[in-house]
Amino acid sequence: MKLMKSLFSKILILLIGCFCFLNCNTAKAYDQDAVHYNDLGISYTKKGNYEQAITYFKKAIERDSSLTNAYYNLGSVYKHIGNKDKALKAFQLLLRNSPGDDEAAYLLASLYFDKQDYENALIYLNSIEKPSPSYKDSLELFKKINKKISDSVIDEPSKPEPAKATPVNISKLTFLNFDGPTGIAENSQGDLYVANYSTDSINIVSPDGKPKSIIKNALIKGPVGIAVDSKDNIYVANYPLNNVVKIDKNGAIKVVLKDVVKPYYLYLNKAGVLYVSEQDKNTVIRIGIPE
Repeated sequence: MKLMKSLFSKILILLIGCFCFLNCNTAKAYDQDAVHYNDLGISYTKKGNYEQAITYFKKAIERDSSLTNAYYNLGSVYKHIGNKDKALKAFQLLLRNSPGDDEAAYLLASLYFDKQDYENALIYLNSIEKPSPSYKDSLELFKKINKKISDSVIDEPSKPEPAKATPVNISKLTFLNFDGPTGIAENSQGDLYVANYSTDSINIVSPDGKPKSIIKNALIKGPVGIAVDSKDNIYVANYPLNNVVKIDKNGAIKVVLKDVVKPYYLYLNKAGVLYVSEQDKNTVIRIGIPE
């Protein structure tokens, strides 16, 4: 009953918003038949007749594809009855017709999280900026995804060492006190660099697990990928800023690569070639180390 009440409350709020928009904003007038179909869909939803509700929400969209409330309502009903695939499609159509709708992005991320598709969930979460009302919820979901990913990592049993091989003693060490950790890299001294997406910062941790310092700068925002070259210069992929910055040994920071679309992962090989994955374009860029 709580779920039903929540669903109906949300739909009624959307309906009120729709009327206000029709009456108060002369720059945008929705098709009256589309509004009527949307109203009928809400009415049937309240009665528990979801099949009829879906039919009328679809009619509203066919009549006026700009009526965003109809997409919300259609996706909400599909989600309520457990049809996550069709709910995903409805909210994706909403984003296509109304780019930048953070609530729709969060709902899509939640649905992908439920389907255990964490990669797509992160794509939608990373599109939500701090001023958005959905930002706080997106951070909580981001943390849940990170925990799920961490919990799913299972160490494969190592192959038996040859009889004459010298055993390697590696102690287990847990590094703590991060907030939305993403990329990880190590310098020549064994210090660990950890990118913190949620706090726009880079943590530096000594080999024994003790925190050394934190790098924060206006040029670092939403860091994801991170790499270190042979001179211990650090390269950081700023996911929301669409660029890569370089941090030298003295702490100076500058942008070395611009106009990359949602840079996600960085890989730097021994030859000094930097690879950058562009998540939104499904491409990988290969360049020399930027100076």
